[in-house]
Amino acid sequence: LHVRSRRQRQMCIRDSDYVYRNQAQGCGPIGRWIDRGYLDAIGWRGVRIRRENLIATVEERIKTLKQRNEPVKILDIAGGTGNYLFDIKRKFPEIEVVINDFSEANIAFGEAQIQQLGLQNIRFTRLDCFNKDSYRQLNFEPNIVIISGIFELFGDNELVCNAISGALSALQPGGFLVYTGQPWNLSLIHISEPTRPY
Repeated sequence: LHVRSRRQRQMCIRDSDYVYRNQAQGCGPIGRWIDRGYLDAIGWRGVRIRRENLIATVEERIKTLKQRNEPVKILDIAGGTGNYLFDIKRKFPEIEVVINDFSEANIAFGEAQIQQLGLQNIRFTRLDCFNKDSYRQLNFEPNIVIISGIFELFGDNELVCNAISGALSALQPGGFLVYTGQPWNLSLIHISEPTRPY
């Protein structure tokens, strides 16, 4: 989960936000046409649909917990820059959110967004989500755990099992595990590239 250079880290951050915005840019009509082809790739379309479905699912779970009069505590084990969680936090300002990510660049970008948006009770941690023992260091007992957009980037089933085991160990009894993934496609090669060690 390391990246090679500051420029690559910045590109990785910009790529996900750029894909979510879905607004073609470029120099002139040809540049915008090429960019539209990039943004319309099946993998990126899937990422945008997954984001919408993920937000809807998490909001349903939040409403369920609120009906049970339980304070909502969300953990995303590999939340990147926190993009969609900021939207959820604005809609439900009373919830508590912890976003874990291994990338210092993602965390720095996300923390700057928190400051800019003036959000409270939301923070980042930098733990190895594939080390099941690292979840003990969170000092946080979520009742919603999110695993999204991470497992498809790694082919090691043992890593995946460790992450699931660690996440479940942190989850409160009666809580919810929300998982999303996508089938293999060519865009996954591009998505995973910045996470490969060099």
